[in-house]
Amino acid sequence: EYISMNNFRGQQLMRINKKSEIIWNIIGQFHHEFHISSNGTIYALTNDIINDFPLMNEKNNDKVRYMDDSIVIISPSGEALDKISISQAFNNSPYRSYLTMTDIDLDFQKFTLKDEVHAYDLMHTNSVQLVDANAASHFSFAEPGDLLLSLRSLSLIAILRPSENKIVWASRGPWRHQHYVRIMADGKLLIFDNDSGGNVVSTGKE
Repeated sequence: EYISMNNFRGQQLMRINKKSEIIWNIIGQFHHEFHISSNGTIYALTNDIINDFPLMNEKNNDKVRYMDDSIVIISPSGEALDKISISQAFNNSPYRSYLTMTDIDLDFQKFTLKDEVHAYDLMHTNSVQLVDANAASHFSFAEPGDLLLSLRSLSLIAILRPSENKIVWASRGPWRHQHYVRIMADGKLLIFDNDSGGNVVSTGKE
């Protein structure tokens, strides 16, 4: 069942021309940002409401749902090529324990749906960047084609490898509830730290 969230989630992703005419559009819960690669492929953030979540105890509870973040890979012509569940990518990796590090008592992570059903936003992925050859050269654990992610609810940054559908690296640090994580040309990570005093720049070699 498709559940439409409130307006803090976009309902579709579209491309328009200079005359504001729609060239193509995709219906979905798109949010925060997307990344366009040099060949025009789009990597967009979306989510679905699911009944259970990896490593969580609340399963098959009629009043509990979870927001499962995903990456949708879209062709330049607007065709959805693939969809990768971020929770499953964690669950397939040595970093799966990070999925239990959120605090579901925080009000901003709980949303009430119809019939008093509550949906918990356990990851809140808010940033995605395609790792190119230059960026990958600064990291022993990254390859071209990987995706750098920021997960606000976990205060976590991670690298997802689409070819293997798993997280190959993840890290927490002094940042909290960060947004907009980017690999700079010199290999440093630029992080907008949302809750502990300003921007944080850390080297990817550590």
